[in-house]
Order: sequence, then C-alpha cells, then structure tokens
Amino acid sequence: MTLDYEDFRKHFAGLSDEALEEIDRDELVELAQQAYDEAIAERGIDLEIKHIEKRSWSADSEEVPLEETPHEADWMEHSVAAASWSLFAGNSHTPEAAEARSALEAVGIPCELVRNEPEEPGALPILELRVPGKLSLQAISVLDQEIFNPQMVADWQVHFESLTDEELRAVNPAMLVAGLLDRAQRMKQAYEDELARRASA
Repeated sequence: MTLDYEDFRKHFAGLSDEALEEIDRDELVELAQQAYDEAIAERGIDLEIKHIEKRSWSADSEEVPLEETPHEADWMEHSVAAASWSLFAGNSHTPEAAEARSALEAVGIPCELVRNEPEEPGALPILELRVPGKLSLQAISVLDQEIFNPQMVADWQVHFESLTDEELRAVNPAMLVAGLLDRAQRMKQAYEDELARRASA
C-alpha cells in the first residue's frame, strides 16, 4: 500500500505531543517529513533540530568539540562578522552586543567586538561581532537561538496582540515557520552533499 501526504498527516495528528517529539525526523521519507513538520508547527512544539549539534568539523570531517578545536592566534585576519549593529545617538546596542559575545564564548567560539568608523561623511559607525571564518555558520546559529529568535518572537507577540479574534484565528502557524524549517533542512542537505562529494572524490 502506498501512503500519501494525507495519510501521514492523519497519523501524526493522532499522536500525542510526547510521541511526536520522540520521532526521529531523519528516518522519515520526504512526504512524512513534510507532514511531521506541519504537525510540529501547528502544535507550537519547541522541538530542537536533533541533527544540528554544537560542534565543528575538521578538514577530514572528523567531529571535534568546539572547546577542543585549535584556533590560530591570528584568526582575526580571517574573521567574518557574525552580527553587526549600527551605532547612533540614543541606541548604542552595546548591551545586546555584549550579550551576543557572551553567548558565543559560552560555547567556545572565539569572538571580538570591533567598532568600524564610517568612511563616508554622515554614515553611522558599525559595531561588528567577528568570529573565525570557519566557525561563522555555527556562530550565526548560536546567535539566532540565543539572541535573535527571542527578539523575533517578541515582535510576533506584539503583532498577534494587534489582531482581532477573527484575524488571529485565520493565521496558519505552519506557514509562519515554513521558511525556517525549510532553511534548516536545506542547510543539513548542503552539509551532507559536501560530505558525499568529498567521499566520492
């Protein structure tokens, strides 16, 4: 018997929240993954993405914990900005930048706050949180989870509060997070594709 999307959707709809959380998404076929993501989103379950861990990979793809990853003394020469803030009178973003730096340091990612003065007259100075280039994706992920996602949720809450009862009920929660779930899946696939490419080289 061939199962279609509606079969998977009904199956997941009949499970408890606890049963959904115990499912290994990576073991599902693509249609089932889509139905599973929708079920998770509709229930508002804050389910961590199990295949993403706080780790880095060496050139031969062996896993190395971040706190044990060697960092060159001159990593700033090859650094990138994991986050940046425009500085202007009355809003320096300094507390948020310090919080972001602490979040990265807590997981062992080296980082430095750098103030860049503008070259053009009238432009605003920029405060950058710089990290080693090879750890940029991990750093951005940590900052999303610890800093920017909570800010986004706060904005959502303000938006939802502004809606009427009818407008709020018309919102489809699955559509709100579809882009985020799609991005996570695409990033995972990109990593797996690169592993496969190197294995076949």
